[in-house]
Amino acid sequence: DSGRTVESSPVIRCALHLFGIILRPLDREEALMLFKCGLLPVDLEEVSAFEEYTYVWDVTGYSFARPFTENPAGFSEREMEERDEEKLARAEKVRQLLVRLHSRLKQALESEGPARGLYRVLEEEGIRAAVQARLDTLIENGEETEAEDLRLGWESLMGFLDAAETVRQLRAESGEEMAVSDCIELLRTVTADTPLTPRPQTLDSVLAGDLSQVRVGEKRAVIILGCNEGVFPRAAAPDGMFTSGEREALIALGLPVQGGEAENLIDERFSAYKAVTTPSEQLVLTHAAGDAAGAVMSPSEVVLSLRAAVPGASFSTGRDLGPYFFSQSLSTAFLQAARLPEGAERRTLECLLEADSVWNGRLHKLRHAAARAGETPVSGPVSEALFAPVKDERGEPLMRLSPSQVERYFSCPFAYFCRYGLGIRTPVRAELNPLARGSILHFLFRRALETEGFTALPPEEVHKLTIRILAEYLDTALGGGEEKSGKFLYYFHRLQEAAEEILLALQRELGQSAFRVAAAEEPIAPGGEVQPLTVRDPSFTVQVGGKIDRVDEASVDGEQFVRVIDYKTGGKAFKLSEAKEGLNMQMLLYLFAVGESRGRFAGTVPAGILYMPAGPRQLKFGRDEGDALARAGLFKMNGLVLDEEPVLRAMEQVPGSFIEPPGRNAADSRISREGLEELKAGSEELLRRMGAALLAGEVAPAPKESGGKSPCTWCEYKVLCGK
Repeated sequence: DSGRTVESSPVIRCALHLFGIILRPLDREEALMLFKCGLLPVDLEEVSAFEEYTYVWDVTGYSFARPFTENPAGFSEREMEERDEEKLARAEKVRQLLVRLHSRLKQALESEGPARGLYRVLEEEGIRAAVQARLDTLIENGEETEAEDLRLGWESLMGFLDAAETVRQLRAESGEEMAVSDCIELLRTVTADTPLTPRPQTLDSVLAGDLSQVRVGEKRAVIILGCNEGVFPRAAAPDGMFTSGEREALIALGLPVQGGEAENLIDERFSAYKAVTTPSEQLVLTHAAGDAAGAVMSPSEVVLSLRAAVPGASFSTGRDLGPYFFSQSLSTAFLQAARLPEGAERRTLECLLEADSVWNGRLHKLRHAAARAGETPVSGPVSEALFAPVKDERGEPLMRLSPSQVERYFSCPFAYFCRYGLGIRTPVRAELNPLARGSILHFLFRRALETEGFTALPPEEVHKLTIRILAEYLDTALGGGEEKSGKFLYYFHRLQEAAEEILLALQRELGQSAFRVAAAEEPIAPGGEVQPLTVRDPSFTVQVGGKIDRVDEASVDGEQFVRVIDYKTGGKAFKLSEAKEGLNMQMLLYLFAVGESRGRFAGTVPAGILYMPAGPRQLKFGRDEGDALARAGLFKMNGLVLDEEPVLRAMEQVPGSFIEPPGRNAADSRISREGLEELKAGSEELLRRMGAALLAGEVAPAPKESGGKSPCTWCEYKVLCGK
């Protein structure tokens, strides 16, 4: 008596969603639910590609009429790779099927009406044949219950279509039409009230259900589960809005109030009496000794009364019965064998299971799992395959990481495992979100710094340069503006004012500094000007690569200094304490990689790291928006720089004008050369710890707070870890 109805059958859901793409023309959600019914000629991988593409590019409605041509990864400056093209082809295949289904069904409904039109599409698109093929497969695999459900779903749909056609004809005689919405409403109503109950297999079939929902009738044997105090018979409890006292008062006034406590108690006792007196041959009562929380539970009055009335009735506890009593089939014998410790009883059950080929295989898997019970889920070869698939020159595992991966691991190892081990990620929509705006501004900086004489350009030329670079990005990375919505183009062009102000701030900073831009968007890769930061352990190697937003260089007192600049569209402050825990290491790892470089930066002295604000900035409430000095202060950089006066003067002529001055904790923003060396050694040790932990499979959830905030707050994997 599970209460299932035909409405849950994939056949009925397929019909409802076919109607749905007509009633809500080519709606994305209706289309996805239609394809996930499993009755159309598309596989799960194709449906997944279709779902991801439509999510990323926000495709729905009549937008499906246009072929899919964009990069499935969303906005990107790079060309599509082979895997992107394969994913695009899979998504396009599903789109074409959706458009064809919509067109054919719309024509069929207009010419033949809802019932005949739907049946024609079911026939022509091979859905009827797909149902029959699945039915045959289920029967061959011995899944008779699922096959029966599918058959009942198809028969119910055919019966409904026959009835719907009759209704349509009757309406047509009186000059009325039957709309698709009417057909959907009727189909939902009919199928929601049609139980999905398989037919009894034999005359001796077992009926199982809640006592309040089944008619017991005359039975040879009855087994009653849960004969505990307050459960069977159920404790009398008033229902409705009145309390017991209020009901009694209303009854005393002569009002016809039903469901009083006494009445409910009589009903429950009668149901219990009916149940225990029904069987003609055997009655079995069971009751629990305790609940899941460990609290003691008592037998009900039914058990106590029968034991008193029938002294010869057998009484057993679970401990008295032994494992063989519960081994009434191969499946229950397997469960008992899994629970038992080593001994004669377990070996007897294993001998029984070994005689069957299927259960022998499962028994082998059980033994294998027991032997590995002490291992972590991703240890040994699995860890290497996930986290270090290549080898170094010594033949040891080589981990190639980015600074963001390092920070993600120390933020929470389980989140790292999900993202970089299992490859689980949330697709990013192709819209002007903070990530997309950051990419646009990074492109703007790179192109501006590549422009000859940028720092000397007058404001009007900076204005023209900004427009030209943004237009280039719109064409190369965003697919042009022809098919973009007015809303998208409005917000895109609103970036121009903020971008122009940021470029002017960059001009001012570079114009007064002795540091000059030496590289922009500099890759950290083998064979490049900056090689990956490499940390070796006797059993593995860790390499950290990536791309540096900007490297500046200056000659101070005969020494060549370098600093690393990172553009941040959101507010980010450097905290040395977090860096020592692995949470804010990105810029430091870049700086150490530049310092160890064997290319053009060989022999340079690290001067520090700085975050440059690269997003729209607003003055605090009460400040004049036209105050140029105040607005210039919005773009002050923060970070960790070398605490040497000549180097600080080379960065800014007036202290505090372009770099945030030290706060109460000066150690977070100023450091000595020795301190940098200690910080480098500590960072390398963190990388060794990370490498060893990953190869050991240590990826249990261990979130670490940053800035007083837990990473669990915005983590996309918290539904998996359960924290």
